[in-house]
Amino acid sequence: MTITHGLPPIAHGGAELYAWHSAQALQAADGVDQVVILTRETDRNRKHLAIREEARAGLTLLWMNDTNPGSNSFADGYRNPALSKRIQPLLATINPDVAHVHHLTHLGTDLISTLRARNLPIVMTLHDYWLLCPRGQLLNDRWERCAGPGAVKCSSCIGGAATSWLSSRRLRRFARRLPAKWRLPFHGWAHLLPATDRGRAEIAARLLCVRNIMDQVDLFLVPSKTVIEQFASFGVPLQKLQFWPCGHPEFPQPEKHDTGASKTLEVGFFGTLMASKAPHLAIDAVGRLPAGTSRLHLYGEYAPYHGDNHYRAMLDLEAPHVVSHGWVSRNRAVAAMAELDAVVVPSIWTENAPLVISEAFLAGTPVVASRLGGMREIVKHECNGLLFEAGNTEDLAHQLRRLQQEPALAARLRAGTGPVRTIADDAKELAQLFSRFTTSRRRRTTPEQRPARVAVVIPFFGQNELTIRAANSCADVVLCPELLVLVDNGSTSLAKSRVRDAFPGASFIAHPEPIGFAAAVNLGIDKALRLNADQIILINSDVEIDGQSVLRLAEHLSSGTADIVAPLLVAGMHVEATGIEWHPWSGRFHLQNHGDNPDRVARGLFEVVAVPGTVMAIDRRVIAAVGRFDEGFFFGLEDLDFCLRARDLGFRVFCDTSLSANHLGAATLSRNEPARSGHLTRGHLLLLEKHVRRWRSIASAITIGATVADALLHRQDNRLAHLMAIARGILDIVAKGHRSLPDEVHP
Repeated sequence: MTITHGLPPIAHGGAELYAWHSAQALQAADGVDQVVILTRETDRNRKHLAIREEARAGLTLLWMNDTNPGSNSFADGYRNPALSKRIQPLLATINPDVAHVHHLTHLGTDLISTLRARNLPIVMTLHDYWLLCPRGQLLNDRWERCAGPGAVKCSSCIGGAATSWLSSRRLRRFARRLPAKWRLPFHGWAHLLPATDRGRAEIAARLLCVRNIMDQVDLFLVPSKTVIEQFASFGVPLQKLQFWPCGHPEFPQPEKHDTGASKTLEVGFFGTLMASKAPHLAIDAVGRLPAGTSRLHLYGEYAPYHGDNHYRAMLDLEAPHVVSHGWVSRNRAVAAMAELDAVVVPSIWTENAPLVISEAFLAGTPVVASRLGGMREIVKHECNGLLFEAGNTEDLAHQLRRLQQEPALAARLRAGTGPVRTIADDAKELAQLFSRFTTSRRRRTTPEQRPARVAVVIPFFGQNELTIRAANSCADVVLCPELLVLVDNGSTSLAKSRVRDAFPGASFIAHPEPIGFAAAVNLGIDKALRLNADQIILINSDVEIDGQSVLRLAEHLSSGTADIVAPLLVAGMHVEATGIEWHPWSGRFHLQNHGDNPDRVARGLFEVVAVPGTVMAIDRRVIAAVGRFDEGFFFGLEDLDFCLRARDLGFRVFCDTSLSANHLGAATLSRNEPARSGHLTRGHLLLLEKHVRRWRSIASAITIGATVADALLHRQDNRLAHLMAIARGILDIVAKGHRSLPDEVHP
């Protein structure tokens, strides 16, 4: 079964065209009995979710009529549970062997869970970044490339649009009643509003949903290595990402024509005239060539970028060197390409693998493209095309000028366009791939689950008896002794030898001098990852916790309930923390239930903003996506920052208050030490810098004011020293510096 969000003749995007051609070729491939396509249309004259069956080109097409009658929230932009429910009886009737998903726009992410519930192998082709980015192209509202998703970053880009009432059907219905000249600005205005906590929560929920469906997909087929790297950085295992260049229907190779320096340079742009594809760069660049020596042919229609209509004013479509042809079919486009000297692809977003490049090569025409992503992978500079710096009009004009002035270069590039992978070859390999999945499906009943490899990381400084006690409590949890990772943080030789002798099979890492909690933990995490640990449990050396509690923490991770989890932390007769609360408006945090009676704490599993690193269980996927602890933070701020980064990427943090650990006491600077005030000031401001996009200056002022007030009111003995330390902390942030940790601070 092929699943896509649209098909020709209704939709003509690259993903839709490839899905259609791929399905046709699959039907003709050996070993394929029948291909059924599930797709979507919008016909307001028919009932919502009505199904229309069509026979075309030997295929069965099932058109799901989705009129979006209940789209009232941001979540409705990526979920469609009603459609997935409607599809369930269809799946029971068709009983497909494998599902090939091309795109989930409008179909909804729930569809993946519906397919998985039938034990269907799921293969998904990644045509763009829609799973990672609500805008689909990792291009923000200022047309700047984005390195990757995050709740804070995405809400800053999308603004108030993620808030339910701003994305509601009722509001859009009101907008449709406005005069046409007001309608598009109205659609885009919500992006200009400040992000809210609700908006950030909506983004985090989307990222969590995406992670869940990524776990359910068996294999991703990716047309470019750039996109593989992007999804791997999000935490998708590399073994689930397979490089898969898209095939193309064959087209009669046109006779190649000669060009000369005196001939008019004919350049073509093919695609939607929108900001991310940057046709304005092509218009400007061709305009910089000598007058009358070149022409730019535009094949495509204008479209606003996510409701923003400002881009239209940047397109000088009336320029004398511009010829607008409007939209044309693929066959006509390839025929038009054959008459050109070059096809230009000036996109400013990190494209996957634009089909237009391969289509130009089918026509024997070289391509001038941005030196970005999949474009750079396909276009080999001075072999089958030319590359220019993305967004640089002058560089693009320079490359086009070379085609005018260097006939030998133009001829060499045309000769280098070479063969393009055919859709028949693509489908043949797809059929073989699907056959392996269907064979394994028939063999398996329930997936074989291997025990999770749990690594326990214990950083210590001296305190050998406490360290040995903490390690003993976890010795039975790990599958093999080496998964107990002991990180010495500058202890004496005697302390080192006693701990090492107590656990001869453990992994032992010794550092000659104190490096701080975060750095010591990172050493342990790196070792655990090299040992192929699935889960990593951090335990301070001055903590008492029983092995069963450690196992329960690991079970929360294995079940998928939590991505980061910690127990109730007690200190003697009082609660130390049931989590960490953080106030973005001030940059300050506090420990939940600190000082309370443990008997009065509600028992259960509760989602929290963050948990202390005193005892913290972390799934490997979190570390793959988030990275290590930031060694620029101290005094618990490193734990808060790590959890905030994890939540920002859609991971969930919990505290299980039915489990407890006794924190016997941290070896660190006392509250009366001025250095502590300096580090905390710097840490609070650094948190704001990393995690707050709007109103940061106000929050920073509140942070500094609260810290100064604390020094004046509660540090009577050495107020001046505290104030000077606070000033140094502020200067560190202003200078973007990171002071080294004083020797007195240890994990």
